[in-house]
Amino acid sequence: MYTSTDLFVIQNGYFTVIKLGIDCCEIKSNNTRHTWRISQSTDGYFILLHKHRDKDKFHFHRGCISIEDCLLEIVGHDDYQLRGRKPERYKRRTYFDDIIDIYNNSVKQVALN
Repeated sequence: MYTSTDLFVIQNGYFTVIKLGIDCCEIKSNNTRHTWRISQSTDGYFILLHKHRDKDKFHFHRGCISIEDCLLEIVGHDDYQLRGRKPERYKRRTYFDDIIDIYNNSVKQVALN
């Protein structure tokens, strides 16, 4: 389920890994302390579940087509929460941009080989 790039992003320090299974992982954002569950459905899509506090139950956040999309959704959600749920007035570089660069570089290296 995970590529080496997925594991690099997940284990890069932005998240605390709670559980890393074959078809499901649970991670906690170190910024917002929200917990996320990414699980692969039988049809190949990914289901992103979310909870705000450890005592809460997971609720559906959205479906995604890849783990990369799930991770970008989480980081985008963190940015939104940390801005006080207000729209961004100007674009600044965040970990969201770093994830895109990491995945783009891994695609370039595969194409070169």
